Amino acid sequence: MSVCSRIADLSCPVDPCPGKDVASVCSHLNTLRLWRQIPIEDQVNRFANHRPVVNPVVRDAVNACRSRGPVLPISMQEDCGCRGKELSECRDSRGTLPGRVTLQDCLQCQGSRLLLAIHLEEVLHFVSDASHSASSSSTVFPVNSFQTV
Repeated sequence: MSVCSRIADLSCPVDPCPGKDVASVCSHLNTLRLWRQIPIEDQVNRFANHRPVVNPVVRDAVNACRSRGPVLPISMQEDCGCRGKELSECRDSRGTLPGRVTLQDCLQCQGSRLLLAIHLEEVLHFVSDASHSASSSSTVFPVNSFQTV
């Protein structure tokens, strides 16, 4: 073990320290050391419920979407993908850059389509019930029976 010359209170597990030539090694080891000092309960809590739960119906709609294309090549990505914004092709030209969408874009698109479909189904059901109750009513007024004088 050797003492790091770059970061106080850091010991390098090998001798000579590779951080002498590559400073990021020391930074990485220091981050690991600091992480290990956090109690395990706090470590777990930092990652608990990290991702929002995706409704399985919306997920299935995204998977079945005919407009969703393959993941775009790295040359068309905004970054390396490590920030969770991997871009896929969208044949409906949706997205901040038309035709390039994140999974979040797809979830929002399909979620709003499903909500619209549910709303339309409720409206149609209401109209159907209203027309059914009107046709079963015994009193029927002709269209022009209410005239103003």
